[in-house]
Amino acid sequence: MAPQSEQEAAEPLLQESGSSGLLPPSDGAGASHDLDTADSDPEIGESPKAPSEGGATWVATAAVMLAEMFGLGTLSIPSAFARLGWIAGLAVTAGNAAGMVFAGLLFSRLQQMVPRAKTFADYGTAAYGRRGRRAVYACVYSAILFTPAIMQLVAVSSLQQILSGRISSVVAGAIIAVAMIPLSQVQQLGESAWLSYSGTIGMLVGVGVVFAKLLALPERHHMVPVVTSNARASLVAVLDITFAYGGQVNWVRYMGGMRRKADFSKTTTLGSVFMTIIFIGIGLYGYHILGTDFDFAQPVSAIFEPDAWVAIMNLGILTHCIIAYQIDLNVWTDMILNLFFKDFRSHEARVTSGGRRTWAIVSVVGILFSAVIAQVVPYFSLIVAIIAALGDVTSGWLFPALFVLKISHRSADDSDPTVGGGRVKPLPKWQAVLCYLVVPLAAILSVAGLTSSIATLVSTLMGRS
Repeated sequence: MAPQSEQEAAEPLLQESGSSGLLPPSDGAGASHDLDTADSDPEIGESPKAPSEGGATWVATAAVMLAEMFGLGTLSIPSAFARLGWIAGLAVTAGNAAGMVFAGLLFSRLQQMVPRAKTFADYGTAAYGRRGRRAVYACVYSAILFTPAIMQLVAVSSLQQILSGRISSVVAGAIIAVAMIPLSQVQQLGESAWLSYSGTIGMLVGVGVVFAKLLALPERHHMVPVVTSNARASLVAVLDITFAYGGQVNWVRYMGGMRRKADFSKTTTLGSVFMTIIFIGIGLYGYHILGTDFDFAQPVSAIFEPDAWVAIMNLGILTHCIIAYQIDLNVWTDMILNLFFKDFRSHEARVTSGGRRTWAIVSVVGILFSAVIAQVVPYFSLIVAIIAALGDVTSGWLFPALFVLKISHRSADDSDPTVGGGRVKPLPKWQAVLCYLVVPLAAILSVAGLTSSIATLVSTLMGRS
């Protein structure tokens, strides 16, 4: 067997990563590293296994998916509508909702094409070999690098509001960082799976109070479209909405636990409808009440004057952030160990004294890195946009469309021994047309959005200095 490469050894990370960090873990990141090797390319066109009697229904899978995807991105929706206006805001939200439904169809098709796939990267391998796998890793790893900083940033803001601003952001950041050190030492997230559900409940409570507080504010603005000449700000707003719909990299695992994998498109449709109703509600009403008179760089939860309900809201959001922070740090630490510490890639090596010590050092470095980023770049919307451009646009639209087109083209060639005798059904023409449209649009959005986000960030930092 060929030696396992660094990218391939890190594969389990992709099962646990995501924009919002709310995934209720089953095995835990880093729990096993034998999912794939350099020689285990997924086979294409095999007959899928029979439905599992013990698997989850599509409705139950939708509930788990929403627990992961419905997160901090919700708090950026009002500022996105404020920058885009209600017409463009509705259009972008509708586009992301439709994109999530279409992505569900593409993932269902990829599962039929590559039934042995365990991670999103397996689809890249099946389509483009090592190049496809490394492209997935490059985008997802880059997003993973900055995801804990989002949790640190919002946790600091929530803690300050709970304490009515009696402590500085530096002190609040230090408190959060210190609190995360013992939590980050849990290597197998399955050991604290119940905490993930506590985080989900906390987020729901926080969003519920945000709605209530918006309803209680006096009406100050009308539903007028925003006219802006700032294309960069508009692109950042688009990516903020895309981030709220992010988390597709985990969909492969969701399908793996379903009773009927062919029903996965129903799961994504239900999830899209639920989130779209929430996003349109908070986006339209937030814009109607707040207009453009608030700090777009901060989550909407940061605009309210302190009172008992705001304290409850921030306590719920803080709970979510701490739990999500733990999950994201676990993924961050696992990623660094797999990439740079080959002696500690296996779970067996990590439970030794040397392995635990190395895990502790790397996880603390991750906390310090996140704390510094959150302190130096305290701009929620911009960090969210960068993560969306790197990870969510690529894993939600660009890569699935590319992989489906590539594998469908190969499946038409019976001479290709890896295709499995052409047993994959032909790609419907309308899906092929949409894929050819999605690929360039997603690539442009990813590159332009990333460029705009970084340019806006640099100009903001220079202006602040």
